[in-house]
Amino acid sequence: MHRLRSFTIIGVFALLLYGQTAMGDATLQLSNGVINGDNSASVVIQIMNTDPVAGVQFDLTDAGNYFTIDTVRVIGRAGDWKAHYNELPDGSVRVLAFVDTDISTTPSVIDSGAGEVFQVDFTKVDEVPADSVALNFSGIVLADSSGEGITASGEDGYLTRITGVAESAPAIPNNFELKQNYPNPFNPTTTIAFGLPKTSDAKLTVYNLLGQEIKTMAFRGLSAGYHTVEWSGTNDQGYRVESGIYFYQLRAGNFVQTKKMVMLK
Repeated sequence: MHRLRSFTIIGVFALLLYGQTAMGDATLQLSNGVINGDNSASVVIQIMNTDPVAGVQFDLTDAGNYFTIDTVRVIGRAGDWKAHYNELPDGSVRVLAFVDTDISTTPSVIDSGAGEVFQVDFTKVDEVPADSVALNFSGIVLADSSGEGITASGEDGYLTRITGVAESAPAIPNNFELKQNYPNPFNPTTTIAFGLPKTSDAKLTVYNLLGQEIKTMAFRGLSAGYHTVEWSGTNDQGYRVESGIYFYQLRAGNFVQTKKMVMLK
């Protein structure tokens, strides 16, 4: 496990994050990431903020402690920030991130808006027995460039297993494809296959008849080829859904396609 570095800088900055008047508001959001065939995993964290953010601290835990964090990378809106992280006694990981003074001497903030800021990569510690593993935020603290606190909240997420390349399919499709789930109707688990002609980010979403999102599975940087995902009839909170008709939709690049499936009990 990586340990915190630059203790002096981090210690001074951490003092700014506590005991300050709350200004503005922000939400950290975990996208539902993927457990790869080798049981490594990754997830993306987004931030939605009304005021500029100059520093972020949070604790991240996976239910069951199946994974340890390998890297925390700044992406997207985090720009020239640097992320430091260390493991806590309870198995969670504390992340502290702010401008990288080795790159920029000018205070850097995440301007108001929404978008990706971190990618967290995990390595397996223990065998993962489930198709999905809950990820939970705690101890979220944000500050602006004056060291004043920003009211912060977090939206938890899941790591969902992706089973890999379908053996019977061609290696790489010519176009984006979404296959009919199998079996259909199903109880309690069904498999959804899709094809990517090039390395792509992809999002698979399950909707009920009212158009409400039931389950969202987001994958970053999937390789070209055919991939399969198992859905066990649970929602994003891990609860079993009712029997009935559902729709599943694949978004990858400019490609969007929706198909229908039926769950029986």
